[in-house]
Amino acid sequence: MLKEENYALENVYNANETGLNWKALPRKTLTSRCELAAPGPKISKDRITDLACANATGIHRLPMLVIGKSKKPRCFKHVNMSAMPIVYTSQKNAWMDSTIFMKWFTETFIPSVKTHQLKNGKREKTLLLLDNAPTHPSLDILNEKDEFIKIMFFPPNVTSLLQPMDQGVIESFKRYYRKELLRKLLLEKEEEGEESLIRNHKKIDLKDASYMIRAAWDSVKKQNLRKAWNKVLCMG
Repeated sequence: MLKEENYALENVYNANETGLNWKALPRKTLTSRCELAAPGPKISKDRITDLACANATGIHRLPMLVIGKSKKPRCFKHVNMSAMPIVYTSQKNAWMDSTIFMKWFTETFIPSVKTHQLKNGKREKTLLLLDNAPTHPSLDILNEKDEFIKIMFFPPNVTSLLQPMDQGVIESFKRYYRKELLRKLLLEKEEEGEESLIRNHKKIDLKDASYMIRAAWDSVKKQNLRKAWNKVLCMG
């Protein structure tokens, strides 16, 4: 289809959601003894949903969409959200839904792709591949939003095998995020000892996480983004 309809790989994208426990510490290294012994949940359960999106050549990755539970987190009170390194929105369970996806598609994906393409002088045919999750609007609704952009769903039951973001990209992003979290804890501790680490850990908020998410996403190598497309592009 890419050949028949003349899609350039630079204009082929994949987007996929993933959950992120943004304050969770590694259980085998820096998990606090106090946290393991505390009543209730043993490990931090602060969870958000991230949406990662990039093209098949790895040269264009969109800012990460972050879905939290709070509509107006305190840490964002005096923050210019348009200057943040991520796109933030909220849902009571921090899950993706069709309204959030449509807003991301129309207000982030389409403008970002348009800006990227106009750097080369013109709009071009663009393909966005998605899994067929029920949180995604129908193809009819999505495909009427922009004349240059076409959306296709992967067939059921094969997305984990073919979807590029599932071929090590999200896994790499989470490893880099964990590195950023540990670096922040270790570099900002005021004094030696476990209590200092615990205090610093409690101080981390969604604003901190947003910058760590951006740093982790930027750390995913272009080569990894390109290789993630090998399975779906070699199907023929």
